[in-house]
Formats: sequence, structure tokens, C-alpha cells
Amino acid sequence: MQNPVRAFIDKLREPRRLWVIRNQENTEWIVPPVHYHQLVNWLQKEIKRQKSLEADKNIGYGFGFSEEETPVEVQMPPKMPVDPNSN
Repeated sequence: MQNPVRAFIDKLREPRRLWVIRNQENTEWIVPPVHYHQLVNWLQKEIKRQKSLEADKNIGYGFGFSEEETPVEVQMPPKMPVDPNSN
């Protein structure tokens, strides 16, 4: 299985999103300023959605250290809106 963090970054890097790119030196991942608000808005919604799912399933807050593993499915937007600062 691919590293889940790398898989997540790859989703954020997809050409239809480009929420995350490599810097000019190819040494760091960065969020282009034009997409910053769009990414933050999506992250806020996704965190709230995940929190709600956990509450519905009555999952304890083990911060990843609980004995029971729970799968996480991230809902990525299908494509970039025309306005990069929109939701």
C-alpha cells in the first residue's frame, strides 16, 4: 500500500486542483497563494465532516492510538471551481 500521506498529497497535486505544488528548488511542498483559501475552506469542511462521522459512530478520541482502527475516506472535490477562492 502506498504511504497514505503521500497518496493524500498526490490528490492535492492533481492537475485539476493544484492545491499543493513543489517549490522552484523542488525541496518543499507549498500551497500556491491563489489556492490557499480554497484549500483551507475545504479542509475545514472535511474536518467537520470527519468529526461528525466519528460522533455518529461513537468512536473515542484516541488520537490514532486506540486499539480499534477506523478507516478514513476523504471526500475530494471533483474539480477546481472557476474562482480559486471559492469553496
